[in-house]
Amino acid sequence: SEALLAALATLAAEHREVVALIEFEEFSYADAAAIIGCPVGTVRSRLNRAKEALRQRIVELFPADTRISA
Repeated sequence: SEALLAALATLAAEHREVVALIEFEEFSYADAAAIIGCPVGTVRSRLNRAKEALRQRIVELFPADTRISA
């Protein structure tokens, strides 16, 4: 969980905002867009970019040889 928090902290504020609203607070895309004041498409693209950045940071923190495969 510390690794995830550290990775989240590296995201741009606009990306952290959509992650918090969609993934943690479980708002719909439409509700998140209304809260932020932007189009739904912008929320979707920000979330996509945020998830990709998080994936990259997690991979950096946990190299392939240290991961447990399912």
